[in-house]
Amino acid sequence: MTEYIIHQHASDGSTFFVLDVTVKVGSNGIGLDIISNRIVGIVSGSAASATGKFLLGDEIVAVNGIALGQREVRELLQPQRMEYTFRLRRLTSDQATTAAGTFDKLTSKHKRLSLARGQDATVP
Repeated sequence: MTEYIIHQHASDGSTFFVLDVTVKVGSNGIGLDIISNRIVGIVSGSAASATGKFLLGDEIVAVNGIALGQREVRELLQPQRMEYTFRLRRLTSDQATTAAGTFDKLTSKHKRLSLARGQDATVP
């Protein structure tokens, strides 16, 4: 698994980290629940969980080096791929508390994308 972290400052003064996390697709998929390109769930025992690198609230900004822009994560997923590198944008800890309220609203309003194999999985 490759990873690197960059400390950046946004134009609004917020500070965030950008990191790349590579994860192999397991027998049950990746194990992430995503709404509007934000991680809202990590399946216990999944490939994503095993990396220890994904956190709730992380924003996925690129998949395999391709920036999402206005696209959704699902648009860049390919059923035959066995490994993905996700570029994550993570707020610093002092901003995470402020973002929590926004995150709660986000999870209740948007359709969830499940990156897990199973009965209701979105990705084969």
